[in-house]
Amino acid sequence: MTVLFDTCALISLLNEKAICHVSAERCLRKLVGGKHRVVVSSLTLAEYGVKGNLADVYAQPFRFSSFGVPHAKKAAKFRAVTCDAKKVERKEPHDRQFIATDTMILAQAAAEQVDCVLTNDRRTFTRTAEALREAGETIPKVVLLNDDPLYHLGLTPQRNFDLEE
Repeated sequence: MTVLFDTCALISLLNEKAICHVSAERCLRKLVGGKHRVVVSSLTLAEYGVKGNLADVYAQPFRFSSFGVPHAKKAAKFRAVTCDAKKVERKEPHDRQFIATDTMILAQAAAEQVDCVLTNDRRTFTRTAEALREAGETIPKVVLLNDDPLYHLGLTPQRNFDLEE
């Protein structure tokens, strides 16, 4: 299985004070221990590098994937969906409907046939994924760190209701 860490998942992993830190750590350990491929996009690195230290990311057992031409082609197709403001209603007047980088990360994951994207961004990332699915696009499964991710990744046989988060 190949799992891509979104920026929010990366932040949770590397920030011990983050709400989903323990969950992100558990996922990474279980994935690496199970010989699964764990990927971080160059787009995620760019987002994380704004406030975080990239050396911390490079110290982790990730494979890094550069955003290239095949990803750009898929992202352009996906942007046609996410640029259409009628696709998703805003929950709050100040809510952003879509973030371009989320669309690009999902496009890269789809182009590389990633199985799952790990995130804890329920507001925009999951909304973007839902809009793409509703438009008929094939995208990887999105797994939330705060919703028993090991179960949703298929790494535990039953739901764990005793999470430490």
